[in-house]
Amino acid sequence: MAPPVVNPGEPLPAESTLWDQCTRVLQAELPEQQFNTWIRPLQAVDDGSVLRLLAPNPVSYTHLRAHET
Repeated sequence: MAPPVVNPGEPLPAESTLWDQCTRVLQAELPEQQFNTWIRPLQAVDDGSVLRLLAPNPVSYTHLRAHET
C-alpha cells in the first residue's frame, strides 16, 4: 500500500504510517490516561521531510517539552 499523498504543512491522515507506528508504540508503553491526555490530542503535520507534532494548547506543549526524552 502506498503512503498517503500529503502536501507539506497539511495535517496527516490518521493512517499515516510513521505517526500511526509512533502512536501504537506509545500507547503500548504509556498508561492509558497519560496516552489519552498527552499523546492522542497531538496533530501530526507533514512539513516536507520533517514530521511536526502540534500540541492543542500551551499546557500540553509545556508538559511535552518538559518530559521529552
